[in-house]
Amino acid sequence: MRLHLVTASVCLALSATAAAENRVLMIGVDGLRPDMMLKANAPVFDALMRTGSFSLTSRNVFTPDQAWNGHSATNWGVMLNGFSPAVTGLTHNGDAEHLINDDVKSESNILSVFGRIKRHNPSLKTGVFNTWGGIGMSRVSILQDCRSTVDFHFSDYQMESSADRDVETVSAAVDALTKKDAGAVFVHLSQCDAAGHGYGYDSTQMNTAVEQIDLLLSRLVRATRTGTARVHNWLILLSADHGGPDGSRGHGDNTNPQTYTVPLLAWGGPFRHGTQFQKQTSLYNIVPTALSWLKVDSDVDHRRRCSVRCSDLWIHIPACCSAFQSGHKSG
Repeated sequence: MRLHLVTASVCLALSATAAAENRVLMIGVDGLRPDMMLKANAPVFDALMRTGSFSLTSRNVFTPDQAWNGHSATNWGVMLNGFSPAVTGLTHNGDAEHLINDDVKSESNILSVFGRIKRHNPSLKTGVFNTWGGIGMSRVSILQDCRSTVDFHFSDYQMESSADRDVETVSAAVDALTKKDAGAVFVHLSQCDAAGHGYGYDSTQMNTAVEQIDLLLSRLVRATRTGTARVHNWLILLSADHGGPDGSRGHGDNTNPQTYTVPLLAWGGPFRHGTQFQKQTSLYNIVPTALSWLKVDSDVDHRRRCSVRCSDLWIHIPACCSAFQSGHKSG
C-alpha cells in the first residue's frame, strides 16, 4: 500500500510539473518615480529588486529623437501594445480615434498584447484590472475595442478615493489569478498619481502612497503562488507611465528626466539575483518581453513598425538577451 501511495504521489507531482505553463503579470503604477520608490519604506519593491532584475533609469515613451508627452494614455498605450505613438497615433488622453482594436478582424490592426496572445493561445485567460477610466473598456478607453480578447475585466470609478479603488482592483485581480486561472494579467494602480496631482510628486503624501502600493504588491505576488496560479511559472513586469517634477502637481514636460524616468522591475523566469539592466530600457520592453515569456512570436513586422531604435529598446528574452540576461551587472 505504501508503495502505491508513493507512486501515486510521484505521478501527481509529475503531472503538476507537466501542466506548468509560463504566465505573466504586468503591473502599472501610475505616476511612480524611481527615487520616491527608494525613499519609501517599501519592502516588497525592495525584495523584487533584490531577487529580480531592475532599472531605476528606465524611460516611458521618451526617446532622444522624440519626447512625445507625459500623458497617461500615450504611455499606457505603449505598455499595452508595444508600438510607438508614431505608429498608433495615440498621443493624448481622451483620443477616441486611435484606440487599440482587437475586436475587428483586420491585418492592419495594431493588436493589444492580449490580442496577440489570443491569436497564439486562445485558451489562455487574460485580465485587465484598472483604476483609471482611460485604460479599461469604458467609452474612449484605450482597450474599449478589446472585449473579445480580455476574459476578465474590473474597474470601479465610483469610489472617490484612489486608494480604495486600488484595494478593490487588486482584490479582483487576486480572485482572477487564484480562482479563475487567469494567465496574462495587467493591473493598473493609481494612488501615486493621485498623490502627485493632489500634493506634489515629491510630497510626503506620495511617500505614503508608495507604501500603500507596496502592501498591494505583496497581495499580487502572493497570488501567483496561491490557488490555480501556484503551479505555473510567473514573470512579473512592473513599470510606470510617468513621474513629475519636484514641487509640481502636474506631469510636467516629458523632456524633464523627473517626468520620463520610470522604474522597470522584472521578477521570475530569467530575471534573478538583484541585477541591474546595463542597457537603456523603457516601456517599449514590456510587450516583447511578455510575449517572449509566453512563447508568442514577436515577429519581424512588430519590430519593423516600431519607430525607435530596436537594437537599444526592443530587448526581449531570446533575441536581445545582452541587456535582459547576460548583460547584467550586480546591483
